[in-house]
Amino acid sequence: MFACEENIMIRRLCAIVAFTVIAAAVEAQSQFRCPSPSDVRARLATAREQIAARRSHALDVVSPAPVEQDGLYVVNGDSRVLSDSNPFDLEGQTLLFTPVDALHYSLKRLPLSYVEPAGAPFHDFDWFKDPSPYVAYTVRTLDIPIFGHVSNTLYISWFNSIHVAPPQLLSRPNEVTEPYAYLTLDPVIAPLYFTTNGPLFAVSPLLFVEEKPDSLIVTWRTGPSRIDDQFIEDIQTRLFTDGRIEFSYRQTHGIQFGTVLLNPGLAASVIPEKSVLHASDAAGDVDAAIPAAVAPMLDIRSVDVTRFGQSDFVRARVQFGAPLDTAKLAPGQFAHYQIGGSMLTLRPDGTSSFGSTSGPVLGSVSADAVTVYLPAPTTGTMNFAVSTQLAYNNGSAPTVTADSFTASESEPASRPWSSDLSAVGETDSLELPVMEPFTLPALDPTAAWDEVKATFGIDESSVTAVGVYQTFYTDLIFYAAGYSTQGALPIKGIGRDANATGTYTAPVMDLDDPMEQPDRFTRQVVLHEFGHCWLYTTHIKEDGTLTDVLSPDGTHPAQWVDTRAAFPVFTDHDSSVMGGGFFTTAADGSFLTGTNSGYGYSWTDLYLMGLAAPEEVPDWFYIRDSNPPLGVAYFPPDNIDVHGTRRNVSIGQLIDGNGPRIPSAANSPKSFRMVVIVVTENGAALTDAQRARLHFIRSDFEALFQKATGGRGTVSTGLTEQPRRRAVNH
Repeated sequence: MFACEENIMIRRLCAIVAFTVIAAAVEAQSQFRCPSPSDVRARLATAREQIAARRSHALDVVSPAPVEQDGLYVVNGDSRVLSDSNPFDLEGQTLLFTPVDALHYSLKRLPLSYVEPAGAPFHDFDWFKDPSPYVAYTVRTLDIPIFGHVSNTLYISWFNSIHVAPPQLLSRPNEVTEPYAYLTLDPVIAPLYFTTNGPLFAVSPLLFVEEKPDSLIVTWRTGPSRIDDQFIEDIQTRLFTDGRIEFSYRQTHGIQFGTVLLNPGLAASVIPEKSVLHASDAAGDVDAAIPAAVAPMLDIRSVDVTRFGQSDFVRARVQFGAPLDTAKLAPGQFAHYQIGGSMLTLRPDGTSSFGSTSGPVLGSVSADAVTVYLPAPTTGTMNFAVSTQLAYNNGSAPTVTADSFTASESEPASRPWSSDLSAVGETDSLELPVMEPFTLPALDPTAAWDEVKATFGIDESSVTAVGVYQTFYTDLIFYAAGYSTQGALPIKGIGRDANATGTYTAPVMDLDDPMEQPDRFTRQVVLHEFGHCWLYTTHIKEDGTLTDVLSPDGTHPAQWVDTRAAFPVFTDHDSSVMGGGFFTTAADGSFLTGTNSGYGYSWTDLYLMGLAAPEEVPDWFYIRDSNPPLGVAYFPPDNIDVHGTRRNVSIGQLIDGNGPRIPSAANSPKSFRMVVIVVTENGAALTDAQRARLHFIRSDFEALFQKATGGRGTVSTGLTEQPRRRAVNH
């Protein structure tokens, strides 16, 4: 029954693939990014929470149903599939902020007031030549007040921000949302602030700095080293000697995200502070199982919480019974300090780190005290919990909670801090920090697929995978070129036996927006994500031991694996679209990578896909202890010489590590179907250009898949179901 079930089930939606028609970021880093299954699950859970929140106040109660058009399904991008967003709406305008007092600014929206830069650029933020995220500028002829304090040295970042100290630029989250904009210790002035985790390094701006008699003018203008024309900016900040601040947005092509920010910093004593909680804990109440050497530094003694204005953000200072000393920790011990939503970890090697699962955190340790800045929302009561733990990384002893303490105090509810700068009146007074985060929506591609299934009554067993494209930007651009939910296929022997339960779940693929992508990129994304219907979660047996050396990230071949294509697609050195490379052996025994051309499928891939019998798969190899070290996923750098030990691998080792493939290649489907869904913005109809582009991508994928599989497999992207063929148990 198993083989027969797979033939029926595998057509049911091997994956939902979502494509968002953009991906300059990936190319700029020469890195194909495809999240792990656990990351996909986490991101989808977050997207669903955000979509549910939007639905709770959505006005679009009645939405148009999906429609069939040109061989694909068109879904309206509304509260059924998308979270809220706030796209950038200030292009062609100037914002003038005038100080009212130390804490407040007034705002005027003006016609564009832009000063054309004179002279050569001060700096070229060219990612490939100098990836430094900021540059220092010394003000020579002016006294420029930054929130009342004159600073002669400014630090100007690639990401449209001005600082008075070397900045700790944001790599997380994907966008500078309110918590990240608020929680900064030092002043930040930014006309449109980005994080480093996004595609905007592709802008590669030229930086112009000019001193006028009454002002300093800073301009970020997309330079000639940009990757392509997806994102183009020409943004200017003017800092006047009388304290006024002017932001001008001459051009922001493709840029619908970023944060307008005026923040004096939490260390500047400008933002009002209020002590909301002070509590003491009994001394010496640490659990008796805690070793005496570390017990005092895990003993909570007092908690002080200070709130900034009527915001969600606080400073918490926790004092312990002794200085926090990593030298007190024995090998394998870790000390954890949970303070509100933050976590401080001390390690025996002398290192420490702050983290959080609920938002940003800034922290420091001084002798016996820990200070953290973090979100702590209140709805009328401030509850603040602190606990300490001693953990062991080798499992030699269980984690023990050393001490715990919760303090509570009545406190007025917080309020949102962001402003709609397009709606602020000239008589309104804006309290620092002033901000408006512009954000992209999050898409749940599985919700789009559910809408299509419900509307058209599609039998999921007729579908191998679902590819979801969008005609607008979503937050996918910040973290991936695309992803697949991978689904649950009733196939054994491909490393997913735990999912081979007989209950089929089709993979859904979220794919990058294809409208502005080069062909080579859209081709690679769809071939790659479709491959995730079966690939790449395998182990091998090596020297009698089970190992994941071929795919240590659990989803892709490592860069050190030779994954040469079974059938060339574009070149004679094509490699697997899933990762790895095509290595040639030099006379000295080293390995040359050549130019990446990851567009095919290897013989190993074809075996796992059910398109090759085990006896057809030739031996392959990987490079052990590669030098320079190669990465655990995707493709190796172009044209480098790699040294290391060649380790040959046989199909027998793969079968020993995963079991035989059931059903076998003889009894596996060879014809597949990918449903294509396109989500449009605000119900907009597809343009002729979009329809033509999507038609090309679909027909091109069908042809390339057949070529990459040597004609052993075909895929249809039309609305018509593929005819089923019977399978024989084997």
